[in-house]
Amino acid sequence: MQVVYIWFNIIAFSMITLLGILSYKNKDEPASTYFMYSMIFMAIWTLGTICELSTSNFYWKVFFRDIVQFGMAFVSVSNYWFVVSYTKAANKLHRAILYVFIGLNTLAMLLLFTDPIHHLLRSKVYLVTSGGSSD
Repeated sequence: MQVVYIWFNIIAFSMITLLGILSYKNKDEPASTYFMYSMIFMAIWTLGTICELSTSNFYWKVFFRDIVQFGMAFVSVSNYWFVVSYTKAANKLHRAILYVFIGLNTLAMLLLFTDPIHHLLRSKVYLVTSGGSSD
C-alpha cells in the first residue's frame, strides 16, 4: 500500500507542477520565462528527491541523487537569471557571471553523470540502513 501511495504522490505532484508551469507563461513580462525555468528546476529537484526516497535499490537511489543534483545546480542559475532580468540590471558583468555560472554547473553535471568512469566527484557511495530505512 505504501508503494501505491508514494507513486500516487509522484504522479499528482508531477501533474500539478506541470500544469502550474505551463499556465504561468506571461508574455508581457520578460522575466517570466526565467521564473518558469526556475520552477522547472525546482520541480526536478523535488521529484528526484521523492523518487530517491521511494526506491530501495542502490543503483536507482544513486541515479535519482544525480537527478537531484542537476535540479539543485541549475535552480540557482535560473534564479540569478530571473533576478537580473526582473530588475533590468543586465549588463556585461552580470552576463559574464551568468556565463561562468552556467559553464561551471554544466561541467559539474557532465562530471557527475560520467563519475562511474573516473570517480572525480565521488570516491565511494554507501547505502546505510538505519532504523529500518535505507539512507
